[in-house]
Amino acid sequence: YKGYGHFRLVPDVLLKGLPSGGTAGQYSQVSTGSGHQVRTTFFWQRFDPDLVSPLRTILIDQDMTDVNLLDLFVATYGAPTEGERVKFIVAEDVLITASTTSDYALITDDWPPSTELSMDVLGVVAGRGGDGGDGLDQGASATAKKGHDGGNAILATYPLALNNQGIVAGGGGGGGASANWRLTSGTASSYIGNAGGSGGVPFGAGGSGGTMGTTVNWHGDGPDGKTATRDGNNTSEVFTVDNVLGVRTHIGGGGGTYGHNGWVGGGGGEDGENMGDYWTANEWREGGQGGLAGIALTGSIALTGNPALGR
Repeated sequence: YKGYGHFRLVPDVLLKGLPSGGTAGQYSQVSTGSGHQVRTTFFWQRFDPDLVSPLRTILIDQDMTDVNLLDLFVATYGAPTEGERVKFIVAEDVLITASTTSDYALITDDWPPSTELSMDVLGVVAGRGGDGGDGLDQGASATAKKGHDGGNAILATYPLALNNQGIVAGGGGGGGASANWRLTSGTASSYIGNAGGSGGVPFGAGGSGGTMGTTVNWHGDGPDGKTATRDGNNTSEVFTVDNVLGVRTHIGGGGGTYGHNGWVGGGGGEDGENMGDYWTANEWREGGQGGLAGIALTGSIALTGNPALGR
């Protein structure tokens, strides 16, 4: 049909409201089945491709934090108009996360009416990992601190079609600080500093190790928990002291991986042989609880592909 534009077959029930330069004939089809006939009429409809919005594609091929999809579109194509078709692609091995656990890794922002907004995730979109719990400066009533919760991944204030072929997850929760061990003699107390919890993936900071004040006897400050990388380094920090008071092992809780809670702090050990009547083994005090994983999806999101991880 050179010289007459493009044509397509359109059922008559769908013809109303479609862009058209006029029709050029019609075709009827009769289907027979189950004792009755169904007639469907098709029209040859002139179709102008310029009346359909082109698909605007934006590839995210490097690690980014605090991503705003509308800002990315404006920087590439200018201000959007009604009826845009827009697709974002997060490339393999790319991580989108947040700068803090208080921020989302990615937000849609608000788009003009009739925008078709979609995103393919081949890499990772994840909230920030939570920090590990701090070991306390010890006192007679001190208990280990809880790990911090991970941050959230995606906030959609405009409808988003999300095809997840990679990882979409809340940030891993931080690990709790280790259990505390205490000996007493009258009003005096003796301690070993507890280990800090490790941070959640990605980038959660390790909690600080417990230190001793001047009013107590101590047998070593505790180590800091591990600071997580983009993919790992979130395992437990183990601290063992072996002296006349006994063998004591303090275990700072490990941080959670993408979309998983942090681990509780732990520890244990046995009393030494030389405590005699002077020191009384008092108690192991419970380690700090692990932080919760962040929320993966918030808002109007139609998810296909891999499930999202987290709360």
